[in-house]
Amino acid sequence: MDPTTTYAWCFSHGRMHKFVAPEGPWCSASWLPLGEDEEAAYSAKAARVGDAQFMDDLPLEVQVEVVDECAGQG
Repeated sequence: MDPTTTYAWCFSHGRMHKFVAPEGPWCSASWLPLGEDEEAAYSAKAARVGDAQFMDDLPLEVQVEVVDECAGQG
């Protein structure tokens, strides 16, 4: 069985993370899961939050949405 990979944008580190099961997420910061394919994850990131690298690059209302979605991650 192939390991499951999850790509996630980390707003604390300002870059894409790659988490591979069974180890799971190794980052305890604020990251947004974006899928299992790296190219698709970058596209999803662009669609969701544009070119924002860090949380404070986002408008306040989007920050709240992202924080809510990131809650419980890591």
